[in-house]
Amino acid sequence: MKIPTSMLKSGSYPLASLLFLVTASAAGGSDGASYQKEKGTTKTLTGGGAIVRIWEYNYIPEATQPCTHEESEWWKQTRNAGNGVFLAWKKGDQKLMAESKEKFLLLLNEGRRREYRVPVEDRPPQILFHAEPDYSYIAQKNKISGTVWVSVEVTADGGAGDVKLVEGLGWGLDQNAIRALRQCIFLPAVKDGTFVAERKKLGIFFCGQPSGCQR
Repeated sequence: MKIPTSMLKSGSYPLASLLFLVTASAAGGSDGASYQKEKGTTKTLTGGGAIVRIWEYNYIPEATQPCTHEESEWWKQTRNAGNGVFLAWKKGDQKLMAESKEKFLLLLNEGRRREYRVPVEDRPPQILFHAEPDYSYIAQKNKISGTVWVSVEVTADGGAGDVKLVEGLGWGLDQNAIRALRQCIFLPAVKDGTFVAERKKLGIFFCGQPSGCQR
């Protein structure tokens, strides 16, 4: 995939790194889902002018499985908060993002505590937020580009558990990618109406070439 040259500037200074989250199966984690999608979302981050691009975001779906009124209302609030995390990230609204993340995680905990049934079909975990990985000075100086692949245990409470390096780049980028992924917020995998832990292979692609990168 060639990154357009027009994306390689942030404001008036050149891009320090270009990175985006991808999955082993499909860019942006579409997982074959058929519900509403947000495509081509680009976000400029502070600290070096890095750009993160989520190629495709699947909005958390409405309830499709039988459930009680209480479960329906809980899921409605949970999906609104989860989608709110992404929308706040898209707008660059840090305060709203923090509030949405806190509300989302509290609602996940409430659902597990009350043993609510998750009223959607079985689905893999979904990334709602990830932090900006630092593009190390030595990697930037040497214009290192490539993907750091990791195996992440997405826990049933929406966090990143055990993270294992699958294929690294060195130059300090492996540690920085893992550190950022540990701050991810997920909608956990759903199995038989219950949130469950599941491993997911993820990659962070770093681009250090001012003329664009191929992947």
